[in-house]
Amino acid sequence: MERINQGFRALHEVWANTVQAAVAAYLLRQQIGPAFVVPIVIVTLCAMGILLSVKYTANGQKLVRQPS
Repeated sequence: MERINQGFRALHEVWANTVQAAVAAYLLRQQIGPAFVVPIVIVTLCAMGILLSVKYTANGQKLVRQPS
């Protein structure tokens, strides 16, 4: 039951964060105009970099955890 509860909590975090990011992008656009695209691109590139590094980190942790 606890895992189901945590899963629903994570689901709500995803949609709430998406709405929050959209509102923040809109407000940033209102303040600085078309230049608001630059921070969004930087955040997207950083997120992709994290996803790539997690892939290699997970593989490395699997190798370390195997009993000798």
